[in-house]
Amino acid sequence: MRFKSAVVATLGLVAAVFLGAAGTGAAAPAERDFKPYNRDGNQSQRSAGIQTTSGNSFLEINGNNELIYWSRANESAGYNAQRRGVGWGGSKLITSLDENHFLEVKPGNELALWTWNGSYTQQIIGTGWGGTRLLTGVAPTKFLEVNQRGELVIWFLEGTQLFREVIGTGWGNAKHIAGLDDLLFLEVKQNGNLSTWAWNGQQLVENVSNGTGAFAKVRLMAGLDADHWLYIDANNRQLVEYQWVESEGVYKAKIVGVGWGGSRLLG
Repeated sequence: MRFKSAVVATLGLVAAVFLGAAGTGAAAPAERDFKPYNRDGNQSQRSAGIQTTSGNSFLEINGNNELIYWSRANESAGYNAQRRGVGWGGSKLITSLDENHFLEVKPGNELALWTWNGSYTQQIIGTGWGGTRLLTGVAPTKFLEVNQRGELVIWFLEGTQLFREVIGTGWGNAKHIAGLDDLLFLEVKQNGNLSTWAWNGQQLVENVSNGTGAFAKVRLMAGLDADHWLYIDANNRQLVEYQWVESEGVYKAKIVGVGWGGSRLLG
């Protein structure tokens, strides 16, 4: 079986990831201070309940070009697979916005919004997305893009209309990004260092969570919500999940799947 029904093991040297102060690896208080990024400029309060997939689901396109929806009842349960599509070999990028919506950069560089209601329906909401290098959802109506110019762009989806704001430059060094919440996300750099980025109401703040290059082994990565994210280990093909432990102020890792070498995309 691809997934085991319970936690298999706990990682050793990188089992705990601290959210440290900017530029350091020191442990931070358990409270994480991040605020939403809104088009109207009102960033004074965090949006309640805005997360990506509530911590219990994600999407995969596997080596057979099948679209798989993985879900579980709670964080203590194992994930179960549901095949939701075939013929997905041309997809360039995918990312979840919530449990029932995801984005796809298509073979022709269109941006598609997919909605699940017992089956998927597709709406093309953009064209010319060939310059998109990284993509991740941060809320049901917001997502982040790193493009070939090295810009970090936040996109707002209002109905089927898109609005963009460049919130960072010099992002050519980013290897992976994974959205956790509005606006909280992870970055793995080309050297394998891991950073957490948060919007404090005025600017993005970087917290160096691991500066030892330990995350160079990440092949694919996805955020589930503020308390959960996962990646596929390129070395041993394991699916590793990190869960936030409030009492300790850290994310702790566990292996939740084996045999993930054939996965093509996560989102």
